[in-house]
Amino acid sequence: MYAFFKPVLLIFVIVSLFFFILIKSKTVETTTELVTAPSGMPVQTTSYTWHWDRFGNYITSTPERIKKYFNGSN
Repeated sequence: MYAFFKPVLLIFVIVSLFFFILIKSKTVETTTELVTAPSGMPVQTTSYTWHWDRFGNYITSTPERIKKYFNGSN
């Protein structure tokens, strides 16, 4: 059981860390709009805009954020 649990736990931690950084860096912008279908029914559509530069900037600015955290100047 341990041979199965450790790799699954490691994958879960890595995926969770990726999604945490994805959310904190505001990489994904969502835009919803209400449109009328040809049948006359309102349909809500969502479009996603990915800003991978924000993701990279968040990763590269990690040392500065850690310094600020430990110095107490948030």
